[in-house]
Amino acid sequence: EININFTKKLLEFAKNKNKFKKIIHLSSAIIYDNENTSPVLENDKLYLNYSNYSFTKGMSEHYVNFYRETFGLPIIIFRLSNIYGPYQNVNDSPFLVPSKIVEALTKKEIVVYNLKPKRDWIYSEDAAEAIVRSLTADYSGILNLASGKGSSVDDIISEIAKQTNVPYSSLEKDTNGPLDFYCDISKIKKVLDWTPVTDIPEGIKKTVDYIKKNIKL
Repeated sequence: EININFTKKLLEFAKNKNKFKKIIHLSSAIIYDNENTSPVLENDKLYLNYSNYSFTKGMSEHYVNFYRETFGLPIIIFRLSNIYGPYQNVNDSPFLVPSKIVEALTKKEIVVYNLKPKRDWIYSEDAAEAIVRSLTADYSGILNLASGKGSSVDDIISEIAKQTNVPYSSLEKDTNGPLDFYCDISKIKKVLDWTPVTDIPEGIKKTVDYIKKNIKL
């Protein structure tokens, strides 16, 4: 309903207007094929059928591209990597960073399935800065919105454990997805004159501090 139908309604509305300066569509790096070799480029192979989420995100991007190419709408499509930071919902969150911070603060320990997989993590303020810059950019098309670096689950969890002063362990279970995934961000750096500036320790610290201060656990 949201990823596909509502997106189509917005596009249908937009195609008959001539006053739009920019339309921003947030897609996801989850639609890249797991067989791609990192760093993954915008023109690398896609695969949508991993889950209902990946399928609907991929289909919505196809619709957006169709309207961009057919009706000339000024659209930037961001393929967003794993975003984290303050203000992210922490209640029964399926996302690693907020869920494990909450686990550390409430259970005084962290347990994960596997510490080995590497993913591309981007701090929310860095992502927001790129989106704001895109509003005035003379560009239409697809951009990876990511850190351009692969950080393992161990990198993330060890930092959370360090900053919350709790132990952590792994169940050593198999996980879905590639073991080493991160995006190429050379295109977005050139188009938007943008570079992410927040590293994992700083981003985790800001997120932990926010949850401690603002969330009742």
